[in-house]
Amino acid sequence: MTYAVGQVWTFPETENHPQLIVTIGHIDAAADLGADPSNSAVLSVSIMPSEDARKLDWPDVAHAPIAQSAFNASGAGELVMDEASVPDGFEDGYRSWRAALEAGEAGVFTTGPPDAYSAILQIYADRDGSQ
Repeated sequence: MTYAVGQVWTFPETENHPQLIVTIGHIDAAADLGADPSNSAVLSVSIMPSEDARKLDWPDVAHAPIAQSAFNASGAGELVMDEASVPDGFEDGYRSWRAALEAGEAGVFTTGPPDAYSAILQIYADRDGSQ
């Protein structure tokens, strides 16, 4: 599969999350990130729950970096649109991640968007619970 900036993918609802709408905002080659060029490229995406789930307070994730090799490894994702714009907050999230990555303080998800979304929600819950 060839991935491109502006593609929108959907991933079906599971017991852990609602249907997810994922927009690819940037694609970085491993070498551009200072990694071994033989490593997977990184797809920087936004992850949004379906409109119905948003009404139930499922949060948006403005930016998540996902290894291209893991993006649709399950085969559950479906390409639904090309040439979409990224949502508000994506570019700020991308810039923050790149700065943290270059400082050695961030990484890349090696799971698909549904598992990355669940992990991010757990991070939010852990952070909110410790305050």
